Amino acid sequence: MTNDSTSPGSSVDWAYLLANLGTIVVRQAKHYSCRLPLFGRPHSHEDRFHFSYVRSGKCRIRIDETALSVGADDLVFIRPGQVHESLGDKQVDYELIELRVSVDADADRTLIPAFKPVTHIDNAAVFFPILERVVTAYQLDPFPENWLVRVRLVEMMMVLAREEGPLTSTLTD
Repeated sequence: MTNDSTSPGSSVDWAYLLANLGTIVVRQAKHYSCRLPLFGRPHSHEDRFHFSYVRSGKCRIRIDETALSVGADDLVFIRPGQVHESLGDKQVDYELIELRVSVDADADRTLIPAFKPVTHIDNAAVFFPILERVVTAYQLDPFPENWLVRVRLVEMMMVLAREEGPLTSTLTD
């Protein structure tokens, strides 16, 4: 796999990803409000990566051994196998959009993107509608064969990678 079509910092070969789009399956795309911890008790997803976009609210989470502060317009990215949990956030209301995605077991694991664990989305006016299109496509057809939701997911990841310059990390200790 070459990196000729890779955006700086994203570690995704877009031509390769698009050629192998059939191996990516969105397992959940959900927009919800809750008064619960962002990720609950320590757990991991061995076969899935996911994005959680914080529309409102704030908390601290731990991904593996790193504690992070997240709030409105932060996008949390968790790779397969990473242990994650929320830290002391039971009194905060959240509005979240969560996407859980799996890559076919026989597929090349390089199809899993390598975004930062937490990225603050400065250009939420552009990013949020694209994320909403992923959720809408999934809600209209939540089955693994849904090609539109796969294409929308890649669109979202491309915008995230392309906008990575003006985006800032909110990593804290």
